[in-house]
Amino acid sequence: PPVRGQIPPRQRLCGRGNPDGGNGQRREGRHPLHHQRQSHLRQRGHGNPHCVVFCDRVDAVDIDFIGPRFEHAPYFPERINTEFIRVVNPSTIKMRVWERGSGETMACGTGACAAVAAAVANGLCEKGRDITVRVKGGELIVHYTDEGVTLTGDAKLVYTGEIEY
Repeated sequence: PPVRGQIPPRQRLCGRGNPDGGNGQRREGRHPLHHQRQSHLRQRGHGNPHCVVFCDRVDAVDIDFIGPRFEHAPYFPERINTEFIRVVNPSTIKMRVWERGSGETMACGTGACAAVAAAVANGLCEKGRDITVRVKGGELIVHYTDEGVTLTGDAKLVYTGEIEY
C-alpha cells in the first residue's frame, strides 16, 4: 500500500540571488556550478537540506563526479542532498538524487518534495496539483499547497542483510 506523510512547507530558498539561505547565516564560497552561467539552483529545507539543480538531461549528469562536489562544497557547510531534475511537463518531473553520506539512491521522498517546491517556485509546475516525480525506484506523487506537502508512493524492499556484533 502507498505510504503517505505530511511535510510542512518551508520557504527557505537560496541560489545565486540569496546567499544567506533565508536563515540569517551567510554562506561563504561558491557552489559547484558557480562557473556555469545557466546553472539554476534552489535550496529547500524539508527536515534535511536539499539543493535542487535544474538540468536539460538528467540521465547525462555524471552524478558520481558532481554529487560529492555538491555534498562537500564549502557553500554547504553542513553538507547537502542534491536533486538533479528536469521538468518534463507541468505535472511530471524526472529526478536523480545524491544523498549526503549515501551517494546516489533509488528515491528520496523529501528530495521529491523539494524538487516540486523548487519547480513551483520557478513557475514550472502548479501549486495545488498532483506532480509525478519519476525516480530510479519508481514514481512518487507530490501534492504541494500553502497548507503543506503530501507525498504518496510505494514502499519497496531494496535490501536485506545480516550483521554480526
